[in-house]
Amino acid sequence: MRIVTVKIANHKCYRRTSTLHFNEGLNVILGTNESGKTAILGALSISKSVLFLQFRFRFKIARHTSCLHLN
Repeated sequence: MRIVTVKIANHKCYRRTSTLHFNEGLNVILGTNESGKTAILGALSISKSVLFLQFRFRFKIARHTSCLHLN
């Protein structure tokens, strides 16, 4: 599976919807302290678990209504 774009909303420091675009090959996530690098990895980790349980590309976490959309 190749991730092309990631949309994150209401997850840790991502209060508004943010869209990240990934290129083919290796992608590097760079940023200053507390800019959301670990939040991106956490969201991808959560989505991996959800994709394993249900083969869908959108999920919501009821507690905080977080949303991650993968293409």
